[in-house]
Amino acid sequence: MQCHDILIVIENAAAVPQRLAPAAALATRCGARLTGFFASGFPVMAAYGDVSGWEQLVDAYLDAQRREAAAAAAALVLPLLACSQSPELKLPSLGDLKGHATESVDITLGAFPLHFAASLMEDRDGDSAEVRKALRAVKSVQIRSFRFDTDFSCSQADLGTLRSQLSQPGWSRLVQAHKRNREDVDVYVALEDQVIRGIAIVACQPREFTIINIVGTVDFDQLARLRRALTPGPTGTM
Repeated sequence: MQCHDILIVIENAAAVPQRLAPAAALATRCGARLTGFFASGFPVMAAYGDVSGWEQLVDAYLDAQRREAAAAAAALVLPLLACSQSPELKLPSLGDLKGHATESVDITLGAFPLHFAASLMEDRDGDSAEVRKALRAVKSVQIRSFRFDTDFSCSQADLGTLRSQLSQPGWSRLVQAHKRNREDVDVYVALEDQVIRGIAIVACQPREFTIINIVGTVDFDQLARLRRALTPGPTGTM
């Protein structure tokens, strides 16, 4: 189903809750925008009678309509603002994984160190230029990666915390790959006006577990280059 805008007609603030929930769910599923519509007009004038107070009547009516429209707008917008999810995830502590891992990567970088690193890079080749461009567009990066000598699984509580955040409005699952007893990979994107504002990757293997969360406008080709640039070890440059 393709749709870009969903119009919600609201007569008053009391009508908003029952219409907002299904419309917001549909907009999340389709990646559409919500628009509230409040219709106003003039009071009906009788064809007879004294109309000496007509101007005052119209002013009072329009003033009441403006107050009702403001209340309806607040009822529509405030719940959406309250439930909107930031692309920056609150990662669990993952203490069990740290205690059992033979190798671990724990990286959290904000905009300043990322942009500072970009300013120091030279455009030696195409990859360097793309990494520099990606770093300038990124606001934060979080990477947690663990390797084990034996099979070890992440706790369901930690996974539940992640999945709860990624099920909120604004996040959409882009890829779900499953290989029995080998690997599970989930890729999520946070969209705003059809533009990717955040990416989250959760990869589980019997002997490796990785979470990557990037906030910013970055595409997947740039993501691969960023991972090589930011992850220490044989595949990285640090």
